[in-house]
Amino acid sequence: MAKVENEQIVKDYEELSVANFYAFDKVNGLEYYSGTLESHELAKTMEQEEIKGGQDNATICTIDKKTEIKLTIGDVVARQDIQALKLGGKITKVEASDNVYAFHMPKNYEVGGTEGALTFTLSQLPKDGEEVAIYNNKTKKKLTPDTDYSIEGKEVSIKASDIIKGDTVFVTGFYYKAPETDSYVEIKEGSVPEMLTVIEVPLYGTDTQIKAYKQYIFPRTRMSSSVTLKGQTEKTKNTDTTEITILKDSSLNYLGRIIYRAAE
Repeated sequence: MAKVENEQIVKDYEELSVANFYAFDKVNGLEYYSGTLESHELAKTMEQEEIKGGQDNATICTIDKKTEIKLTIGDVVARQDIQALKLGGKITKVEASDNVYAFHMPKNYEVGGTEGALTFTLSQLPKDGEEVAIYNNKTKKKLTPDTDYSIEGKEVSIKASDIIKGDTVFVTGFYYKAPETDSYVEIKEGSVPEMLTVIEVPLYGTDTQIKAYKQYIFPRTRMSSSVTLKGQTEKTKNTDTTEITILKDSSLNYLGRIIYRAAE
């Protein structure tokens, strides 16, 4: 057989950096992007069955079986849109007509006003019918509604005789209607929609200058809906890991394409 030209045989490219990531949700029309990946890994695995025979049980041939291609990315930025996607939803702005309620997290309030008219203002307006529990931080006792305090809108009037101006009280949790400045995600069961996925890796020359870019384009993929969200006391790096399986698009005769584009 005659030897054909291979122009890459004389090109010395090095892959020294991490990729940029792009995905397009073909169901909902949403785009996703990250230029802050810490790592990426594209792995192709193929199961092979060895056919053995003869008196020495030698391998006569191999049969290629299941092929699997997976892309795994680690992002040091907590991409809220991608987290929402894996949790089964999307980030939606609250509208006035929405029946969406946020939650007041327990916290301390300082009592103000004047003697005989002690008050403080809640940061949110409690949902109708919600009990607002209040504790005296000095006595560690729960105040009695109506007897020790009353609430009108967000304004709390203190009647308890053992609380004075400047004291703090502890208000526990309650629902309040989310304002239109908030957004929300509805967590649902089910898998993530199919997506177009692209990663782009810079190719460096031996002088460590970018010579070209290598794009992996996969027309049909599915992101794993598995997600682990964690935190710790000390502020430190958290890496979000996402696994994407490459699927076959029935309208194409390939799983994906690699495009080499010149450096800009």
